[in-house]
Amino acid sequence: MTTQDPARPAVAAGPPANAPVGTLAAYRLLRSLGKGGMGEVFLALAPDGSTVALKAFLISDDDDGLVAQAFVREASVGQRLQHPDIVRVLDSGSHGPYAYLVMEFVPGHDLRAHTRPGHLLPLPQLLRTVERVARALAAAHAIHAVHRDIKPANVLVHGPTDTVKVTDFGLARLGDAFRSRTGIIAGTPSYMSPEQLAEMSIGPRSDLYALGVLLFELLTGRLPHEGRSL
Repeated sequence: MTTQDPARPAVAAGPPANAPVGTLAAYRLLRSLGKGGMGEVFLALAPDGSTVALKAFLISDDDDGLVAQAFVREASVGQRLQHPDIVRVLDSGSHGPYAYLVMEFVPGHDLRAHTRPGHLLPLPQLLRTVERVARALAAAHAIHAVHRDIKPANVLVHGPTDTVKVTDFGLARLGDAFRSRTGIIAGTPSYMSPEQLAEMSIGPRSDLYALGVLLFELLTGRLPHEGRSL
């Protein structure tokens, strides 16, 4: 994760040429919250003055339009998901070569901080956390939405407010578009079910497999299956 002096606005790498520095569409970018293979997340100010999380994707090199099409489809799924333990999708759109997704800003940190010996959650808190993730997944599965990438980095927690939030739901299938273009399997291999690794049809059971891996890791501080290669 990258951080920056909060007093200095952050600018996405290679911002759209027609966008003012430090902004994307109607949102003012304050600082970077983190980067990943699927884009960069910024702390941002919305036009109404509220603080939001904005995830931006560069799509200018998407020759076949696959990423853009998947983005529109999955953004709409994210906006349909209404559950207290799923990060809310507030807005989506495109500006110059970027597509962006605006989500509620969740204070705290992700579960990666609790996957190392010496930093594990107390057992009662761990079980309550995983139960809430399971209930969030059940709500998504009820409307035929599959996450496809459940892992510690995609679960946010904040002790003082008793917050547990599953994130990146609306982006779950974007990886398929990237895979079709790059040949790289979408997802995080250590948490992927056998059928997902085999690129077969997947469903709710694939999320439950990943949740089982997540539970094992939070309990023991290690993954159930580890290797030097895929």
